[in-house]
Amino acid sequence: MKSYTYKVLFITVIFFCLFFSAKGMKNDSLKVEKKHNIYLSWGYNRSAYLKSDITMHGNGYHYTIHQATAKDRPSPFDPKIYFNPLTVSIPQFNIRGGYQINDKWWVSFGYDHMKYVMDNNQLARVSGNIDSSISQKYAGIYENEVLEITTDFLTFEHTDGLNFISADLDYVSNIWKSQSGKFNLEHHTGISLGILYPRTDVRVFGENGPNIWNLAGYGIALKSQFRLNMWKHLFIQTNLKSGFIGMPKIKTTGIEGEWAKQNIFFGELFWVVGLRMGLGN
Repeated sequence: MKSYTYKVLFITVIFFCLFFSAKGMKNDSLKVEKKHNIYLSWGYNRSAYLKSDITMHGNGYHYTIHQATAKDRPSPFDPKIYFNPLTVSIPQFNIRGGYQINDKWWVSFGYDHMKYVMDNNQLARVSGNIDSSISQKYAGIYENEVLEITTDFLTFEHTDGLNFISADLDYVSNIWKSQSGKFNLEHHTGISLGILYPRTDVRVFGENGPNIWNLAGYGIALKSQFRLNMWKHLFIQTNLKSGFIGMPKIKTTGIEGEWAKQNIFFGELFWVVGLRMGLGN
């Protein structure tokens, strides 16, 4: 996805956050008295990433791939996967539980199971050095040189997954409610703060890595959400999120002193269904 698309996405999130929050605050007729509810939601996502630098450090090599491109990896829709309790975690999913403090504020905890796949066979600039003891083919000193990033050079994927575990704070604006009171539409403006706990698939110069779960860094994001509450307990929700992920030390080969570094700007679109229960009014 082009960089200007991300800029448009980010500006759109901010616009909707400000517009609908202001609208909800001004229109008291839409006020829906609720507090002390809890919810649990589940859904699936698509994500996209700006170009990013990937630094690889290990015994006999230290180099950076500049402005590497990447994409997500959604699972093709198959009811046997998406609706099977044993396989629902294979696709890119989102799970979250929340608590309503009052009629305007929610707190929630959960995580986004995104996936990140660096594009292979792309042309990218490389800086650093590679010793002949680690690779005869790629040995040398690179000074911002263009190189084709093939699978025998590097495979780099957060496919099990790019797990953003976060605590969120949401401000709620009521947009619409039905005359019967059984349906109401809310807009949630939110911020997410959390950690990155990926399981990264790394193959350096064709050697398979152990795919290690690791605490790799942190993330921060803004989000804009529309939630349609239906009847008493059910809701559906669409979400738009944009943010930054910083991972200063990603475990790669499992060998002491070998790691990767990466910072990513991302955009995410996801849909969820949820159940809400009241603890008191």
